[in-house]
Amino acid sequence: GCTEFRHREPSQRQLELDALILGYVARLSRKGMTVRKLFNEYRSEHPDGFQESVFKRAVRQYRFHTTVVGHVEHYAADQKNRIHQCQQGLHCVDAAILLF
Repeated sequence: GCTEFRHREPSQRQLELDALILGYVARLSRKGMTVRKLFNEYRSEHPDGFQESVFKRAVRQYRFHTTVVGHVEHYAADQKNRIHQCQQGLHCVDAAILLF
């Protein structure tokens, strides 16, 4: 179908940026570090590299795809069963108490 025409192999510039992006994103946690400063560094080391908009998009995409989100579903039936078990005299510990 049509999808075989949409897929292109990444360019050499893209492969280089992909290899460097992890190090750049890791350095963003340092005080005073900005994406613009990282781009200026990237541009000085790779004068034929991508423009700032592409660099920023690469940083944003990397951070989005590697952000870990912890989400736990709590269903009403689980809570109801837990209350029922506590009423029967089983040992119950509230998770909020363990956080202290």
